[in-house]
Amino acid sequence: MFWAVSDYVAGRQRVVAWFVLYQSCYILYHLAITGRLVPIIGFIPSGATDVVTNYLVCIMPLTALMFHRTMFADYAPSKPALRALDLLAVLILIELGIMFYGNTQMALHVNALVKLLFVPLFLYLAFSAKREAVPKIATLRLFYILIAVAQLDEQLILLGWIEPQKIYLLVLLFQGIVTSGLMFSLLHSRSKEMMRASEQAQQSLRMSQQQLEIEKRQRREQSRFMDMLNHELKTPLSVIRMAMGMEQQSEPIKQHAIQATMDIDAIIERCLQADQMEQRQLVPKRQLCDINSMLVEFERNGTHQISLQSSPLPRINSDPQLLNIVLGNLIGNAIKYRDVDIPVQLDAQPHEYQGREGVLLGITNVPGVAGMPDPEQVFEKYYRNQAAHGNTGSGIGLYLVRNIVGLLDGWMAGCDTDR
Repeated sequence: MFWAVSDYVAGRQRVVAWFVLYQSCYILYHLAITGRLVPIIGFIPSGATDVVTNYLVCIMPLTALMFHRTMFADYAPSKPALRALDLLAVLILIELGIMFYGNTQMALHVNALVKLLFVPLFLYLAFSAKREAVPKIATLRLFYILIAVAQLDEQLILLGWIEPQKIYLLVLLFQGIVTSGLMFSLLHSRSKEMMRASEQAQQSLRMSQQQLEIEKRQRREQSRFMDMLNHELKTPLSVIRMAMGMEQQSEPIKQHAIQATMDIDAIIERCLQADQMEQRQLVPKRQLCDINSMLVEFERNGTHQISLQSSPLPRINSDPQLLNIVLGNLIGNAIKYRDVDIPVQLDAQPHEYQGREGVLLGITNVPGVAGMPDPEQVFEKYYRNQAAHGNTGSGIGLYLVRNIVGLLDGWMAGCDTDR
């Protein structure tokens, strides 16, 4: 009873509400026929106990019928049988009217006939169920067979096939307890299954929402990617188009066209590298790397745009290809956005990090016309300072660098200083 009340408060299910009403009437009925109703409740007038008991005799089957009617509705059983249940409910209401007008004997007789139809009708409804619900049809049928067995004695007495004995009242009480227990078990099983189904539905909903959020992020990512391509490829493509449209190309025009193709190639290369990283296809292949030689090579190729200051550096266990991508992006960015009159400064020193021997590399420049980027966003994908759009770029380089450095078990940070 307490479980049913709490379950109804939590779920507001009609079938549980009818079970609570049935159990309440059942308890009051058995208190009345055992003479305990007046001592417990106390406000029933003298001589009214029999009247209350007679009304409970009729109301209790009505609440039981409505409980079963609500339970069967989910299983799509025989419609004529459901209409028969509705007719029995109407007959019980008529009984109450007959009793109200003083013909108690007739009302109780009709009530006995109505109750006689309950068990066969319930069994027919259980076995005519066509739609699976909670609990399953097989479980439903088993419960109603057990309920029919539990009420067999009462049915035989109502049919007049056996005489009621002195212990009939105790048998009736026992049958009521067994029937209520079976109804409770059926309802409890139903509630557990529905709770499990609800949890699965909520899990499916969460997964759908997560999938929807992933798709939204993918659409935003695609939109940002297309915006970047649309913005950053226009300038180099315009240069190439202009060069191809000229009958005679001067050397500076040729160099501009070559640089434009290199810019396009760099954007495509960084996009491919970023995609490989996000698809977890960039797997470090570690070996001993001579980072000093790599830095010297960058300085040599920088044609006086780079100034290297370095102490003797240890060989480090890393992936030379990924390390080259990191250094190329960092140094390339520093050169692209520097003050053209001041070279990029590379400072490399031996350094111990998390108990491992390594190299601490500082890359500094004096910002040019593009100014300083936002330090909070500088490593975000597609971020470019508004003033930096005069130079072709993808906004992917530093995002790629940060993630590759993480793959190589290193760390990095951007510092806003006078350089």
